[in-house]
Amino acid sequence: MRGTRLPIAVAVASIAATAPLAAQDLWDGTRPDADAPFGVAVDRLAQRGQLTLGYRYVRVTQREYRVEDQPVTTDSVLLTYPEAADRRTRETHELLLRFAPSDRLTFSATVPLHAFETDNRTDAGGTFGTSTSGMGDLSVDALYRVLAWNRQQLLVLARASLPTGAIDVTDATPAGGATTLLPYPMQPGTGSLDLRPGLAYLGQNNSVSWGLQFQMTFRTGDNDRGYRWGDGGLFTSWLSGRWADWISSSMRVEFRSYQRIQGEDAGLDPTVTPEADRLNHGGTQVDGMIGTNVRIPGGFLRGTSIGVELTLPMYVALNGPQLRDRGTVTVGARYGFRLLGN
Repeated sequence: MRGTRLPIAVAVASIAATAPLAAQDLWDGTRPDADAPFGVAVDRLAQRGQLTLGYRYVRVTQREYRVEDQPVTTDSVLLTYPEAADRRTRETHELLLRFAPSDRLTFSATVPLHAFETDNRTDAGGTFGTSTSGMGDLSVDALYRVLAWNRQQLLVLARASLPTGAIDVTDATPAGGATTLLPYPMQPGTGSLDLRPGLAYLGQNNSVSWGLQFQMTFRTGDNDRGYRWGDGGLFTSWLSGRWADWISSSMRVEFRSYQRIQGEDAGLDPTVTPEADRLNHGGTQVDGMIGTNVRIPGGFLRGTSIGVELTLPMYVALNGPQLRDRGTVTVGARYGFRLLGN
């Protein structure tokens, strides 16, 4: 598949960048480029005894249907379905708690709060909106360093997503009435325990830092409504360069691919809207990102990281008809302080 060539090329380039390493062999975690771009959820180890509090805001805009890699108009979708979405926004507020009992091991927990809004059309020419909000699935993570050499690190990631988000949210629609069960993408949770193991590689020289990360997603079983989201995988690679001791810029590429939903929610009618059909989910996407990280150099908030990252899709092939991502904005901040002594 041609969409996989770019992430492979970036991976090769990142590994090749290890050539100009300086003689020092210690990773400098105080540099602004030592933090991965803020779109990377789990990126690095904290110092022993350090407690980190973090916040991240993610806004995703979805428009235009795709069937595989071909665009499909909403009007053509409405020839098959009586209702179809024109546009959706997903906003997520994430709260992070991170603690490092040692320099080689870091635990973290992330609580997401989701808000969805969808503009819909009907085959009769009408329009209506649906919305929902609520807590998503809680993530707990463990990041462990297995190797360290010449300012490079190999990390193992163990991640689990707990089914704390709702999967039975309703809203008013013309076809279903005032308490219509909303389709799969409008539910804040997955309803299943998901395991997400992964590996990460980090490197650094005098002027730049880089990283690779690979994660798999395995659904452990069907949820209470008789279905589970598809298994999948994610690969991302980035290169960050610092302009000064307090600011850096980054480029990143991400490849992700997920299977269709397995099973079916009996409360959804797959003939009403494409998003209620389990077959119209999953696919492959390659995204390109640019970002900036800032480290506050002094004062009470010294060492606080602030970052922003912008995402644009580069290649999209979806099991559809399915709305495609058109752009993502990620903004975040992290503040760490030593909870335990040396």
